[in-house]
Amino acid sequence: MSAIRILDPNLSNRIAAGEVVERPASVVKELVENSLDAGARRIAVFVEEAGMKSIRVLDDGSGMDREDAQLALRRHATSKIASERDLFRIRTLGFRGEALPSIAAVSKMVLKTRRREDGIGTAVEVEGGRVIRVSEVGMPAGTDVTVRDLFYNTPARLKYVKSLPTEAGHIADAVTRAALSRPDVAFVLELDGRRTAETPGDGRLVHAVAALYGRETAEKCLPLDERRPDLHVWGLAALPEIHRAGRGHLMFFVNGRPVRSALLTAAVLGAYAGRLPIHRFPVVFLHIDIDPGLVDPNVHPAKWEIRFSEEKDVAQAAERAIRRALEGARAIPRVSPSRSQFSGSRPTHSEKDRRSEQVRLNWDGALRGPEDLRYGAAAREAAWEALQPVNPETVREDPPAEAVWISPEAEGERDGGSPSETDREVRPSAERKDAGHMPVLRAVAQVMNLYIVAEGEDSLFLIDQHAAHEKILYERFSKQVAERQVAPMPLLVPLTLELTPGEQKKILSHLDLMAEFGFTIEPFGHQTIAVRTVPDLWDGLDVAALTRDLITEWVEETGNRDPRDMLRDKVVIRACRGAVKAGQRLSMAEMQALCDQLRKLDNPYSCPHGRPTVLQWTRRDLDKQFQRIQSGGGGER
Repeated sequence: MSAIRILDPNLSNRIAAGEVVERPASVVKELVENSLDAGARRIAVFVEEAGMKSIRVLDDGSGMDREDAQLALRRHATSKIASERDLFRIRTLGFRGEALPSIAAVSKMVLKTRRREDGIGTAVEVEGGRVIRVSEVGMPAGTDVTVRDLFYNTPARLKYVKSLPTEAGHIADAVTRAALSRPDVAFVLELDGRRTAETPGDGRLVHAVAALYGRETAEKCLPLDERRPDLHVWGLAALPEIHRAGRGHLMFFVNGRPVRSALLTAAVLGAYAGRLPIHRFPVVFLHIDIDPGLVDPNVHPAKWEIRFSEEKDVAQAAERAIRRALEGARAIPRVSPSRSQFSGSRPTHSEKDRRSEQVRLNWDGALRGPEDLRYGAAAREAAWEALQPVNPETVREDPPAEAVWISPEAEGERDGGSPSETDREVRPSAERKDAGHMPVLRAVAQVMNLYIVAEGEDSLFLIDQHAAHEKILYERFSKQVAERQVAPMPLLVPLTLELTPGEQKKILSHLDLMAEFGFTIEPFGHQTIAVRTVPDLWDGLDVAALTRDLITEWVEETGNRDPRDMLRDKVVIRACRGAVKAGQRLSMAEMQALCDQLRKLDNPYSCPHGRPTVLQWTRRDLDKQFQRIQSGGGGER
């Protein structure tokens, strides 16, 4: 008997499903992508028991006729590509024709769909990949897919399903990424009957961020806009004061497709280098519109990964866009009292909140009822039609439309009788550097041998003496490195370091680069190197410990970032170990000198590790704290 056999179609379908349907969130992702490709402007996702009981995705897209509804459940059947040429200019989220058949192979699925020009819809019931029934159904135009009992026929897969809260979190993440990829589409997510996410679908990324991440995060985001031939980088990047413990809030979208990218992650972290605390990560929503012929999305079965033909250009454009936004931001954290701290009344709903509530009512009217959507429910059909979307072509051609600035003067006017904060539109941060550089400061006192109290520009400033001096040294040493003024400092006794074969090979392949920064390194036996000189910037410091740490970190992290940039940053940051320490008493002259030197820096607002160097209280902030301003008119009492 032959050892090689043709696999049973049902078995091969289940194997293929394993590549596409990893968990319930994979089902949500694939169905939502189908809805977007169908031109949907409203998408609702209903989930029970983290998707293990049921997943329902409802949209108002183009729908299908009876023949297409049945063909869509066959493997490699798709309307999105027609020839080999189309593979090199993919413009849709799906294109392999695997999603629906893969999901149907491991679940019990009901597909309902209707085109706008058809008088009746089609319902297809499938169990384990086998079509059970095809019938007519009354329903609004669009597609309604319900998936039940996921993995019921593949019990081995159930062992790898995590806890229900974990799986629900992955589903919420999938919907969040989809909503941020297409701010022109309204999304609703309900988990076990509780609405957990809703976006307005008005085409403005900042409004989608506000709906999903909260108003405070949205208002502390900076708009991005970098244009090059065949490439447009846009989106939002949060001020450095907004940071997270993990990288999960680095969101990347390429031609509207949510992706993971080590290349873009490295570019973003490079732009934020020196602006964030150690082991903290920024919040960034980065969109890249690029010629489809210059990017390959056909790398990963679930289409999470992509490949750029010009990786360096894309990374540089992304890093430059974020750097420009951050360098243009006025980054002195302003310490203000809570707006409702002395107020007895709750803020009123904003116009956006009222619009959101109307959207909710319309959605409820369209989606609720004792039965599934039925043909002939004119009120529900009208509810769908009432939610007019923004033309996505207009939105995508001019994405930075959300970049509307509010001046600091306009911010202040709100306290004098203008509409409250909750009554205005959500907008990205307007804290711009051109609203005022670091003012001239007069040192007043030292507090706890940690902080310098200074005044200037009708404000009170509190300066972290260690962080400030560290930043002064950092910029001074950075300038020396840039001007190649770093000299090698000989060690009395060469420092020997044992490395792995891979580490030693990497170090020895960059000897010329190390020499540029004052290191003289040579091989010293098996898996050992000898360091004979170090940068003179390290004079007076523990050079043995610094060298060991630097080489270990540099070897581990060298990959996506430029090795020279990484080495420069690590050399300079370690040179700052000689900064004024916390607890060190300073004279008034030393405090004033530190204030004066800080003011001369290009970016004096954060230390090399990203912590703030200075905090600001305006006269108005202090008056509020001492209740010297009336809550209504803004006058002193």
